[in-house]
Amino acid sequence: MRAALLCICLPALDVVATRADAKTLKAALGGETSVFGPVADALAESVGRSLVLTAVSSPLRYSFDEESGAFVRDRTLTGLAYLERPEPIGRRQWSLLLSYQRFVFDEFEGKNLDRLRDDTPLVDKSTGRPTISLHAVAIDIETDQVALGGTYGLTDRLDLNLTVPLISTALTRRDRIRSFLGLGPESIEGTASASAFGTGDIRLAGNYVLTESDPVRIAAALAVRLPTGNPDDFQGTGSAGVEPAFHASSARWSVSQSLALRMILNGGLSVDAADVSGSEGRWGLGLDASMGKRLAFAVEMLGRHAFDRIAPEGTFDFRRCVDRISTCLSRPLSSKKALRPLFGFDGGRPDYYDLSIGGRVNLWHERLIAFANVLIPLDENGVGTAPVPLAGFEASF
Repeated sequence: MRAALLCICLPALDVVATRADAKTLKAALGGETSVFGPVADALAESVGRSLVLTAVSSPLRYSFDEESGAFVRDRTLTGLAYLERPEPIGRRQWSLLLSYQRFVFDEFEGKNLDRLRDDTPLVDKSTGRPTISLHAVAIDIETDQVALGGTYGLTDRLDLNLTVPLISTALTRRDRIRSFLGLGPESIEGTASASAFGTGDIRLAGNYVLTESDPVRIAAALAVRLPTGNPDDFQGTGSAGVEPAFHASSARWSVSQSLALRMILNGGLSVDAADVSGSEGRWGLGLDASMGKRLAFAVEMLGRHAFDRIAPEGTFDFRRCVDRISTCLSRPLSSKKALRPLFGFDGGRPDYYDLSIGGRVNLWHERLIAFANVLIPLDENGVGTAPVPLAGFEASF
């Protein structure tokens, strides 16, 4: 009841979470008239671009052997999870992929989303009187992503790929707000939650091998991202994108009879077709280790660099009373005021760095492959996640 009264008295703030089941995750976090609105926009933008997909290039390659009259494997198994190889699967060959990833978004700009606090009170613009302070706020965002992918070798040099992510998202927000509207400060609590299931941004890609000769192999790639994911449910970017890239690899060098290593380098852009400032530069460097015909491991370093800020400067700024709370209440007009960002958020341009560790195992007749991996964030820029587990299967035929 007190939460409802607060929302009636302060329609411009709409600060206390009171809905048990909002229609979208963004609405559960904060509407356009809420002080949480800028936070909701920033998180929706960041989460939608952080749902990375696995590599689409097949872990195996087959070519037609004239002497035997059959397709034979002529490439060693790879352990790479996110970096693309500059090698095609082979003409008229198929590869189908099923993968699962779990994302727990627990930080924004280095601050724990489940332990946010901002005790500097907001003030009414006309009277200068303190209205509320955000004593304790907890935001939980969890995403389960299942990706279905298919790769077809159109020629001996050109592969085509389709990847469809299916995403389940859930958000909970819990508040403890201090209100200064009555005779004295009082604590008000509220909770809001929402969940959704849908298709993420579908990705169509082509990969063309420019050179297969050692010591360096190079391929050019072009992908199109379709805006099929709902950005209000943190499941997509909300705009189409074009992703030109190159993939390169070194020749393999043998460490022993059972161990061979090689380096992999990827680089490219993710260009936002609606707003170029929303684009990113992307790169990856990895060490791929194959152990005989059944096992492979890889360590990958991944980077993403936004072209622009997450939010314009001043987006999170609100007018506050920065004197003692007793002074703010007793002398609302003369007490000292200043613009302060909510929770100290800035919305600056993020650079993301992640470490990927994992491998693959050949389960059956060099046709069915299982893989597992963990993606470990290394920075505190933008939106941050707990380590992201990855597991899946891939079949080639």
